[in-house]
This record gives sequence, structure tokens and C-alpha cells, in this order.
Amino acid sequence: MSLHIVLLVDDTDTTYYTATKILLWIFQAIALVYTLVEIVYDYKDFKYLNDFWNCIDLLAHFCTLWYLGSDATETSSPDIILAFANVFIWVRLIGFLRVERRFRYYIFMIIEILVGMKEFLVILGIFVMA
Repeated sequence: MSLHIVLLVDDTDTTYYTATKILLWIFQAIALVYTLVEIVYDYKDFKYLNDFWNCIDLLAHFCTLWYLGSDATETSSPDIILAFANVFIWVRLIGFLRVERRFRYYIFMIIEILVGMKEFLVILGIFVMA
């Protein structure tokens, strides 16, 4: 699981913003190397891409690298890309919280409620997009 830093700085010329970007690059590089080692280790059985949680990790890496790449090339880097990366990381955190006995029932309750709301959320999304 990689570490993602949310950039909530209005002025992009500050030292804080630059230091946060550098930290994001460093943590992303470490997480990407770890993920690549995992993929190479599981390459012969193709187990890595069969796991839902690994696909969530890859999506988070992809979104973060897309954000950093568009920021480095001076093209527009919408913050929505970094928001999607953070959503993927929060989904991953929910998976880790299921292991803890105190949180297990709450997490399962939230998942069951979301599964029950699936049709409503699809219809709501259609109306919001229209």
C-alpha cells in the first residue's frame, strides 16, 4: 500500500508545496519499486493481477503517476486525478480494517448498505450527469 499526500496548497510557489511534491515523488517511487518487485515475484503464476486489492493499488499508482507526470510537464494537472488516487487508497484501508475485530462488523455493515444502494446510486449518477 502506498502513501499518498494530499496537496491542499493554494499558492504553488511556496516552499511547502515544493517539499510536498518532492515527498510525493519519493514515496511514489518507493511504492512503485515495491509493487514491481511483487509483480515480478508473482509473474510466473499471474496471481498479482487476479487479486482485487492489487488492482486497486495499481489504479492508485497510475492516478498518482498521471498527476505527477502532468504536473512535471507543465500541462494542466487536475486535482481530480489525485482525488481518485486517494479514493483508491481509502478503499484499500477499508480492506485492512476488516481484519481488526472491533471494526469488522462496521465495515461489513457499510459494505452491505452500499451494495443495497447500488441501483439508487446508478440512477442518481445518471440524473447528475444529465
